[in-house]
Amino acid sequence: VATYEDYEIEDKCYDDGGDNDNEPVNKVEENPDEEQGEDQEKLGELNQSIKIASLTSFESIIASQQQQLDHIIKIEELLHVISNKISEQETDIKSLKSQIGEASSRAKIQEITG
Repeated sequence: VATYEDYEIEDKCYDDGGDNDNEPVNKVEENPDEEQGEDQEKLGELNQSIKIASLTSFESIIASQQQQLDHIIKIEELLHVISNKISEQETDIKSLKSQIGEASSRAKIQEITG
């Protein structure tokens, strides 16, 4: 037969499915501030790891974009050199046409006067 004390103990206990069936309900966790501090520390470490991974990824993107920019600059320089050479060739062609025209005119004049 259950006594009053048995009911009193039963009221103070709870069943969480674990092996602590006789643990009082009002039992306070040991050092909850310490556990919270550990959780905060782990969270801080996780955030730091995420930042480092993101930074590494960001630095990789920047390095890749810098390489692309360097290639674009080299291409622009080559285009400038090619453009200058084309302009020089156009000038040379005009000069040659002029010389050919003058030589042809002289030849015609000599033929007429000759």
